[in-house]
Amino acid sequence: MCIKFPRLFDLAVNMECSVEERARLGREEGGMAWVWRRQLLAWEEDSVRECILLLHNVVLQVNVFDKWRCLLDPLHDYSVREAYRHITTSGEQVGRSLVVDV
Repeated sequence: MCIKFPRLFDLAVNMECSVEERARLGREEGGMAWVWRRQLLAWEEDSVRECILLLHNVVLQVNVFDKWRCLLDPLHDYSVREAYRHITTSGEQVGRSLVVDV
């Protein structure tokens, strides 16, 4: 939340709340996961709705750990070797090609 919705993160009462906790506390607007330090402005409320839409399709699985997935090789975990190979053999800009998906 702090990366995709930094304004909401700054206004959240519970900044340490994980995605799992937000799901458990309630994804709906007005649920316990959505408690703010002050009343939100209209554009901030739009951001809340956008965030809720993104979380709507999140499926959390018990005993499955999050891991980094490198877009250079989405079938395998990130490796320094693969990143180095890409940087040294590719003409692409590093900032665009090493985006990770969590």
